[in-house]
Amino acid sequence: MIVINATNVNDAFSQVMRMLHERSVAAVGLRRKGSGVGEVLSFPEPVATVYKHPKERVLFSPMRNANPFFHFMESLWMLHGGNDLAFPLLFNKRFSEYSRKDSGVIHGAYGFRWRNHFGYDQIRFVARELVRSPNSRRAVIAMWDPNADVSEVDNNGPDVPCNTHIYFSVFEDTLDMTVCCRSNDIVWGCYGANAVHFSILQEYIARLCAFKVGTYTHVSNDLHIYTDIYKPESFMDMSRDARVHDLYDGGGGASGAPVDDADLILFFNSEHPMKRADYYTTFFERIAQPMYESWIHYKNDTIDKAILSASTIAADDWRIACISWLKRVQEKRNAGK
Repeated sequence: MIVINATNVNDAFSQVMRMLHERSVAAVGLRRKGSGVGEVLSFPEPVATVYKHPKERVLFSPMRNANPFFHFMESLWMLHGGNDLAFPLLFNKRFSEYSRKDSGVIHGAYGFRWRNHFGYDQIRFVARELVRSPNSRRAVIAMWDPNADVSEVDNNGPDVPCNTHIYFSVFEDTLDMTVCCRSNDIVWGCYGANAVHFSILQEYIARLCAFKVGTYTHVSNDLHIYTDIYKPESFMDMSRDARVHDLYDGGGGASGAPVDDADLILFFNSEHPMKRADYYTTFFERIAQPMYESWIHYKNDTIDKAILSASTIAADDWRIACISWLKRVQEKRNAGK
């Protein structure tokens, strides 16, 4: 197994891009093979990425150009237990590719698996188990369900969970987490969406239990990149870019996660986009709501207003990422005129 010990997601992304480049140039240590959606280059063995500071979850690389609005909002949707297509479609129009036509839902939605699919709330179970017995090794969240997913595979369904299980453990009041993934794309999945989604889940459970956040280990059984987007030299540049633009190294603060379900319910039941509810904590009032409002301005083609709303986001990392992303969009549009 290959182990990448990283400070945060920017460090991890830089390391894996450099490793990919070196193996590609040497023409050894990678496997070229087919997949359900195109040819990939895969590492020949599982890759474990160990994040020392998982709360430093925002990838700042301008070259990677990850959409921070989508990653953040999808994480909240997951914590809320959603599987509806409508909400994530607001932030990513390609999301429908993961849904059966006219179903209106995502078959393998992680949040729904966490909170609803199996008939009970697995997040609450894990929190209860770890508070009752901090030494427990039974604090597990399952996302793969053979009863639902085997038939989906047999019928060539568009979505079954790539991440299959999550293990939690506590040592000296610190919550560690291990995520197991059967198939992991480097660019869009592991070091983009997954680093955000699962670190927010880890912090959310840690706060429920009054634990500190420990390490987050992400085990990718098949870590790969699609050959139609991979150009060795440009991805080596992306490796350097990720380290140079790691704003956590420059003193940017890592954001927190929601505290409990009450604010999640208010956020998803409030009248979007502009009405502010009476939230119990500042997370939604000062981070989630300004991000949502900024996105709506962007969707309405008023980027100046979007940037103004983004400037009020209280979390340093999300504020910087959102403003930077919006300015890159603005520059691209202006260049096209």
